[in-house]
Amino acid sequence: MSDKTRAAKQAKQAAASWTAPTSVLYDRVLSPMYDEVARVIWPTWLHPNYITLLGGVFCTLAVLAMQRDAWGWACVLFTCYHACDNTDGKHARRTGKSSKFGHVLDHAVDATAGVTAITLIFEQVLFGCVGHSYMHITMAVFLTCHLAEFNSGKPMLGFRWLSVDEVNLFSSAALAWRGLRTSGQATPLPEGNHAAVCDAGDYILPALLLIYALVSLGRYPKSMLIFAAFGVGCVTLPSYWPIALYCTLMGGLLLKNAGYLA
Repeated sequence: MSDKTRAAKQAKQAAASWTAPTSVLYDRVLSPMYDEVARVIWPTWLHPNYITLLGGVFCTLAVLAMQRDAWGWACVLFTCYHACDNTDGKHARRTGKSSKFGHVLDHAVDATAGVTAITLIFEQVLFGCVGHSYMHITMAVFLTCHLAEFNSGKPMLGFRWLSVDEVNLFSSAALAWRGLRTSGQATPLPEGNHAAVCDAGDYILPALLLIYALVSLGRYPKSMLIFAAFGVGCVTLPSYWPIALYCTLMGGLLLKNAGYLA
């Protein structure tokens, strides 16, 4: 890449926000609410990176709670996670402590603990599809988001009518709903249609993912090629290798997008 091209890309990225596109609900309701929460809860001496790490701890504990069928606790912990995720940046701007490292740390927590938690919620709460894993789908969504950020300077994870904030709220509601059900009501879908719905999901979800990737990366052939290579790796590699590949790609993208790598 020439110096002129590199400078143009850096200028484009610098002009764009580090935040994902926000929704109408976030702008009108959630953002003012989290502004007040950050002002009331977090003291000015607290570094925002500690809030990010605390959110990661909450999310990890939520995953452990789900694995132990403690759905009520999972709901509380996951809600605390996305509250931290929404207030760390506000606290950073309020105290003048925004940093590239904080950007990397925030997205790293979302791309690891957050991805795991949301995948489990979809697998165990919303669909209850035993033997069907959506981890590769969730990882590919986050990878696509940050590939879009690499090219445009802004991560594409949501729209004006639906963003990651609505997904987090919906996930908390799903966990609360699951906590109110008895142990014999683990499958949320109608029993007669359950197997068919789960099998159909194996085709519908990848199709939706492909549409998302084409919309986000269609103008960027190299990034689309990386996405395709990851997809092939998910299909052909043994179990945990795609996770290692995802962590490697995401780590490089986070550092690149934050400006740590030339």
